Amino acid sequence: MKRFFKQFKKINSEEVGPKIAYFKRLASWNWVVATGKQLDGLEQSEAKAKEHLEQIVNENIRYASLLMVGIFLLLASMMWFISRKIKQDVGLMSHFLKIASMDKQEIDAKQFEIEEFRELSTYANAMIKEIKLQHEDLSMLNENLEYKVYEKTKELQTLNLSLEMKNKELEENYFTDTLTKLPNRNRLGRDLALVSFPQVILLDIDGFKHINDFYGTVVGDIVLVEFTHFIIDYTQAYDMNVYRLSSDE
Repeated sequence: MKRFFKQFKKINSEEVGPKIAYFKRLASWNWVVATGKQLDGLEQSEAKAKEHLEQIVNENIRYASLLMVGIFLLLASMMWFISRKIKQDVGLMSHFLKIASMDKQEIDAKQFEIEEFRELSTYANAMIKEIKLQHEDLSMLNENLEYKVYEKTKELQTLNLSLEMKNKELEENYFTDTLTKLPNRNRLGRDLALVSFPQVILLDIDGFKHINDFYGTVVGDIVLVEFTHFIIDYTQAYDMNVYRLSSDE
């Protein structure tokens, strides 16, 4: 195929213009096939095609811009909706955590709309249950400790009372004669130290050893007790104190 550019008259006109022609020789048939096209018409077609293409491009740009604006508005709406739900769930989570920290109350996971917050509430409930168990264990331990402290306190009080009674008993034994229940020599020594001008009468039963030897110590002890009662009855009218120093003195 060959292509030629030459000046030719336009169809139905005396005006001359550029024209492109194509020739192809068919050797088997001994033919030549030719065609042509005025170039000025081609330039107009090209200009129209270019203008049409620019219109398509501008429309596509306009559609693309509208689409981008629509997508942006859609994404902005989705972001606002998601942020609103996140803010709502964050508020709920903060409220529940505040209540849980004070009252050990579990979080209602069904109130959250976002799956991640429901999962977080599950973990928080597990921690709250563990805290409750630890608190119950600590309460039981505290009660056991209080009970043991109470028991030990009672034991110490009982022991202290027993020690006071023992001390009193030892003191009484130290200052009291076991047979006659009269104050003994130790008590006399202490009482004499408290008196500025003491007056003392010493009584001694003569021949008391013969009573013990003949009648026995049991009878001798009875004699001493009865004599003690006699002396006490006698001395009460004179505001006198009676002591047993030893044996029959």
